[in-house]
Amino acid sequence: VWSPDGKAIAFTSARDANYEIYAMADDGSGQTRLTTNEVEDTTADWQSLPIPPPVLADARFSARWRESTLLGSLVVTGNVAAPVAVDLVLRQAGLERLATRLELLAGAFDQAIKLPKGLVPGAYELDVTPAPGAPFSPQTFQLALPSPREGVVDDAYTSTNPGGVPVRRFPPRTQTVFAQFRFVARPASGLVLTVSWYKPNGRRAGPPVRKPVSSLVVSYVASRQGQALPRGTWHCVLRAGRTVVKRLAFRVG
Repeated sequence: VWSPDGKAIAFTSARDANYEIYAMADDGSGQTRLTTNEVEDTTADWQSLPIPPPVLADARFSARWRESTLLGSLVVTGNVAAPVAVDLVLRQAGLERLATRLELLAGAFDQAIKLPKGLVPGAYELDVTPAPGAPFSPQTFQLALPSPREGVVDDAYTSTNPGGVPVRRFPPRTQTVFAQFRFVARPASGLVLTVSWYKPNGRRAGPPVRKPVSSLVVSYVASRQGQALPRGTWHCVLRAGRTVVKRLAFRVG
C-alpha cells in the first residue's frame, strides 16, 4: 500500500513464519518491521495522526528606542485548552539572546516579556518548545526587529587618536579628544548627521559639525593656541536630525 505522499510502501511479509507489517522507501530500501504479534497482521494501511495544536497564536516585537538603547518587549498571545509550561528561546544569527519559561494557565493569554537592552535591529528566530508530554506542538517564528529612523549605534567611545584605545578619563594637559560612533543600522535617508561637543560648563564648544552618513562617524574637539582643554566632564552628542542617536561623556583632569 502506497503512502499518501507516494514516498513509502507498507506491506505484509511472513519472513519470520508469521505475517507482520513492514514499511520501506519507494525504491525498496530501508525495510522496517512495524508489528510484532503472535497473530497474523495482514492488513496494512496508512492513517494520518492528528497534529497537536500550537501554543502561540502570534509573537511580535513591541519596541521603542532611546539613544540607541532598546526599550521594548516580546509580546506573545494565544489560547490554550490546558495549562502548559513552554520554553521560549530568541536567537539572532544562531546566538541565544533571550531564554525564558512561561507557565500558562488554560485560556487566552497576552504576555509581554522584557527584552535585553543590548539587542540590535535585524532578523531573529523564536523557538517555542512545550514541556515534554504536553499536548502541544513546537513552533518557530521568524521575527524582525525594526530600526528607528535615527539609526542605532552599537559602539561608541572617546580616544586620544582616531581608532585608538577607548579612554574615559584624559590627563589634565589633553589638547585633543576624538569620538567614534559605529552604526549597526544607519539613519533614514534625508536625515542630517551632526556632532556637538559640550564643555564642562554646559556650553557648546563651537557649532554642530555636519557629518556624512556612513557606518563609522569620527569627530574631534581641540583646544585653541595649544592650550589644554578645560578640566571637568565633557559631552559629545551625535544627532540625526533633531534626535539624539548616542551621547558620550568623558572627563579631562
